Amino acid sequence: MVSASTGLKVFQGFGLLMGMLMTTFPETLLGVYSMDFFDCPTASRFGKAPAPCDVTKNKAIVFNCFNSFGVQILMNGMLFAALARDGVNKKAQSVALLVNAAVYAFFIASDFIATFNPDWPEKIPMEGIYTNFVMWTGFIIVALLAWKESGQVKPNFDKMMPSGRFGKPLLAGCVNLLMFGVPLVFFRSAMVAQFGWEDLMVGMPKHVDFFIMVILGNMGKMMLANVATMLAVASVAPDDDTVYRLIRAASLNGLFFLGSFSKDAVMNLLLGHTDPMRVIAFLQIFGVTYYQVNAWTGAAFTLTKQK
Repeated sequence: MVSASTGLKVFQGFGLLMGMLMTTFPETLLGVYSMDFFDCPTASRFGKAPAPCDVTKNKAIVFNCFNSFGVQILMNGMLFAALARDGVNKKAQSVALLVNAAVYAFFIASDFIATFNPDWPEKIPMEGIYTNFVMWTGFIIVALLAWKESGQVKPNFDKMMPSGRFGKPLLAGCVNLLMFGVPLVFFRSAMVAQFGWEDLMVGMPKHVDFFIMVILGNMGKMMLANVATMLAVASVAPDDDTVYRLIRAASLNGLFFLGSFSKDAVMNLLLGHTDPMRVIAFLQIFGVTYYQVNAWTGAAFTLTKQK
């Protein structure tokens, strides 16, 4: 059988790997999936010039989307790293495994449905999608085996609202993610327009445009997955120790994202893009992150001597 600790560390490792590749080495990841489709269309034989298109701009936008998606996968890995430690509430470990099994089952279903989209570009190879299905199925099996070994704990839907000393900071983080995740999943085009990205995507090849919208949708889904993980854990393990671990991991991820957010100012300058939502988004993310960091750093703690 698979222990809870082993199952959690599998997701910890995957979150770290994918987070690193998406945020720091996106070209390497695209190479793994055989995606190199940023060339702009040429003029037609009738002499009609194509819409303005810039290869570098296309790559910059895709890499920026990869970065934001990678931050969310990294957060998932950080949450599981926090829960994989010795001394963590066993119910918290068990229910987190169940949630992630459901998350990857959902990703398989949603991506499978997406492949039937008549607009699916030929330049996005299906082999990478099918490889993901195999990998994610393995994750589901590992998670369910570890969940069974750890007591088959299910979320307590009557106690999904976090409570205790660190309950409000955790809830603030969940609300922050929901405010971005829900629009990205259900109102993606409207959110792209709200952040002024429509101007950036003028002249972009259709397959690149399609790919960006897929990345943004999956980023939103991972945001919702992280919320589900935190609320499910808090519902069965509302003790301060467990919730403390959650907000510590979430806030450290928030700090990472704020650093990433700051480099977007350089990208916007180079692309000539004015983001109308930048100040509002920064204030929201910074405020929630500061609130969470202040909550756990202000808590009394005792270090035990190592044996």
